[in-house]
Amino acid sequence: MPFLPLIYIMIMLVLHIIPTGQIGIELSRTEIGPIRANQLVHSLVFLPWMFMAVILKYKAVSRKKKAEGRRGEVKGIKVRIAERLTLAAQSVSCNLQFFLGWFVLGIIFALSVEGIQYWLPFRIFNPTDAFFNILGVVISAALLAAAAYLARMRNLYRYC
Repeated sequence: MPFLPLIYIMIMLVLHIIPTGQIGIELSRTEIGPIRANQLVHSLVFLPWMFMAVILKYKAVSRKKKAEGRRGEVKGIKVRIAERLTLAAQSVSCNLQFFLGWFVLGIIFALSVEGIQYWLPFRIFNPTDAFFNILGVVISAALLAAAAYLARMRNLYRYC
């Protein structure tokens, strides 16, 4: 699964480069409360950003945890989901510098994909869209930090 973040980045680049035509116009005209629909979409497509970093770091932590665990143990789906979230939280705590770097890279990427549109004749550069791209990365980081904090508070894993 380490290739998934690369696929995500490539899809994001393509989505920000291809002409959107009528779809982009309709999203710009549609309002959802105080914001336009296209601004909401800009934030939503960047929500997975920090979780892509978890995918990159999860495998090493997962191997370590499996080596400590019991073999042949049958677990329910809720327990397996909780364990995976715990491992994700542990990977954040144990690799804080990596996650801070990934966060900064996300902000740079969010600005860059919008900045590319300045040079494309069939796309429109909008600083507000860049703000909502960054907002998606920030919300993603906040969700991941909250998950790590909750896992630590429940003492679901050993500290690094």
